[in-house]
Amino acid sequence: MKVSSLAWDLSVCPAAPLNVLARQAPFHHPQNNALRTPGNMPAANTDVYRETIVFRAPGVDTYEQHTNRKPLTLYRSPLAPVSQSITAAKKPELKVIRSVETVFRGTPIHTIMGNSYVTALHGQPVKNVQGIITRIKPNAGFFIQAGSAHPYERSGIFVYTGRMDKTVRVGDLVSIDGIVNEYQPKRMFQSPHAANNNLSSVQIKMENIRVLSRANTLPEPVILHRDHTVIPEQIFTGHAEEGFVETPRVAFNPDIDALAALKSLQGKLVTIKDAVVVEASGPGNHCVVMSESMIPSDCKTPEGGVRIIEGKKYHPARFYVFSTEKVNVGDKIKGNLTGVLDFSPKGMFCIEPTRDFKIAHRPVEFRTTHLEPSPDHLRVASINTENLSLKDDQPGVHNRLARLAEIIVKQALSPDIITLMEIHADPADKDGAVLSSDRTLKALVDHIKKQGGPKYGFRYVEPEAGKDGGKPGAQIRNVFLYRTDNLKRLTFVDSGTRAQHKPTEVKKNKKGQVTGLTHSPGRVKPDDNAFERSRKPLAGHFVFNGHDVFVVTNHLTSKKKDLLQFGRIQPPTRWSEPLQIAQAKASRTLAEALLSHNPEAKVVYTGDLNAYDGSKTLKALTGKDLLFNSSAHYAGADPSSGGSFNFRGLSGNLDHILHSAWLMAHAEPAYDALNENPALYMGHEKRSGDHGMVLARYHLPKKEGGRLKSIFKIPALLKKRAHPAKKTSAG
Repeated sequence: MKVSSLAWDLSVCPAAPLNVLARQAPFHHPQNNALRTPGNMPAANTDVYRETIVFRAPGVDTYEQHTNRKPLTLYRSPLAPVSQSITAAKKPELKVIRSVETVFRGTPIHTIMGNSYVTALHGQPVKNVQGIITRIKPNAGFFIQAGSAHPYERSGIFVYTGRMDKTVRVGDLVSIDGIVNEYQPKRMFQSPHAANNNLSSVQIKMENIRVLSRANTLPEPVILHRDHTVIPEQIFTGHAEEGFVETPRVAFNPDIDALAALKSLQGKLVTIKDAVVVEASGPGNHCVVMSESMIPSDCKTPEGGVRIIEGKKYHPARFYVFSTEKVNVGDKIKGNLTGVLDFSPKGMFCIEPTRDFKIAHRPVEFRTTHLEPSPDHLRVASINTENLSLKDDQPGVHNRLARLAEIIVKQALSPDIITLMEIHADPADKDGAVLSSDRTLKALVDHIKKQGGPKYGFRYVEPEAGKDGGKPGAQIRNVFLYRTDNLKRLTFVDSGTRAQHKPTEVKKNKKGQVTGLTHSPGRVKPDDNAFERSRKPLAGHFVFNGHDVFVVTNHLTSKKKDLLQFGRIQPPTRWSEPLQIAQAKASRTLAEALLSHNPEAKVVYTGDLNAYDGSKTLKALTGKDLLFNSSAHYAGADPSSGGSFNFRGLSGNLDHILHSAWLMAHAEPAYDALNENPALYMGHEKRSGDHGMVLARYHLPKKEGGRLKSIFKIPALLKKRAHPAKKTSAG
């Protein structure tokens, strides 16, 4: 059988040492002399060839691969350029001897995988698919991989058996017959309203297996490290009709798209050098790791994690991995982490380790805020308590109410006002449903006293059963917790009723001057369609050192409906964002009303906004200089800006404290965040919840100074920003 000419580009570099490079040409199929490019693969179950090349030169021995006494053997692969070298004193005359021989009749792995996000062979039978077993998944199957000379050559695949096969082991060279299948893992922990957006994975449903040899050396892993293989920063830069990437027509660009790069590595051995934990252990002891070398210096958190920059940096080289030890953010894996790269049902890529690894744990330290208290400073804090309930007040080491009280007293130094989200209704008694949270909040106040803190009071509006969102049956609500140890310094102004459907509005006297709120505590636009079956903003009127201060706490709709970063729809649809924006616009109407009547009004907005700095949601709430984000102004100078929440290894601020222009211009605002909570593993005795506490401080002495002449002077005054106070810490 005649084979078309195989074109190899042989060139000699004149400089010593002499390099001889053999660059492989695109594949030529023996039965069809048409050029085979990566997008035009040979059909399944056809002859695959190898070519043996022997280099000879005067004064130079035959170049041989490694240490065995055999000529250099180069296996044909359309995606794998080959590079070898010889050394000679001077430029030799090279004699190249070529020979072609059939290796096997079958289907290479790279032909099955193809050059798109889905295989063209779905549902088709394949025979004699050869590869070395790299990892066995009990009661599921095993991964096989053929040799690979390029990081993005698709030479690994999962073989599904559905059983435990004790006849094979790692290192076996096997031949597989079976059916190609695109398997889409069911999404775990998804919202009932979110469709399964997981990427599908190519696999072979095995029908027959032959062990060709045993105890083979495993293929060299692809090294993921700044100095080796770096995953592109952009997840997907191309275009997909209706966003659906899993069609053959969508361009597959592993050099520029992280999604394609990771799909190319799927099923292959990889090694992460300098692996650091960027999300602590969660359910099933799974954590998220990445190479520390790939964390930009401006995105590294104080704990050792990685910070998201909305719209710019999402750090796609993050991977789920199972750890036998519980780990915190900043813990490091000793040595290299080696395993097979796969896609997790949790919605991102994961590493299936090929061997156990040990953890180097970082010391866990708990900072004390640098926003020190003083009689002339109003200090406001905010925290999502992660479904805090009286049931969490249990004897033992991990009492979440006691731990939250410890954070309030020992770390936050007993703020004047604390806004709490996700406070449960008290447990129901035998008479049925309960909407009050008084018992839970009294228990928290008692724990604060036990920690040596001051006396606190609380205010809230009871939600309607089943109509305020959150955990089913929990009847969660927003709460004001405030100090009552010095009523001349700080008081809560009660007014109106705590009716669930009566919106709080600006209360004015006959002269049109603002005197308070019609309902305090009261809910902001509770009947707005944006808040249907969702948490309603809670507003309260405080007086601090003679200053009227209006605080609104928010808990905007969650991101659970959003599609996955690494999903089959690109860019991922943010279903939550339009609703968040509508809620933000409804909530800000109270600030607009207060400031329209009094441009110097002292207004503070807090809460879990479920939106990162720079998001459209934050912009909708802050408007054009209506409110100013504390964390955005101080993140650059404040190393505590790692973030109040950690999701899939990305740390960022979902919790915010915003303030009006007068406070920005005159009250010397300062910001801090206590980020230990999201950096600790689930179940850690010092973890009170999944969010960190954020804090802001405002200088409001008894004698008020520096009144604004008009609202139009505010932007110029805002340029005079105070530097944040120096941070102190306690471990």
